[in-house]
Amino acid sequence: EAKPMPEEIKTAAAEVVRLTSEVEALERSIAEEKRGLIEGEPIPEAATKRLKTLQVKRNRAISTLEKAKSDYDRLVAEWKHGLP
Repeated sequence: EAKPMPEEIKTAAAEVVRLTSEVEALERSIAEEKRGLIEGEPIPEAATKRLKTLQVKRNRAISTLEKAKSDYDRLVAEWKHGLP
């Protein structure tokens, strides 16, 4: 008989989904910001600052997402193998 999935795993899965959406939204924002720039033209300082800020936020979100995925995978493995 299959054991019910613990709330901790469901919470971890929801966090992975939330962070994945956050990374995707930041990727779209970066693409939109880049689309507004003209190739070969000097980039205005404000645009450079916005782009760098978005990229830093995205990189942090990716790092957090990778940790969340790792935690989720660990919890699922422990649950499947009956570890406490």
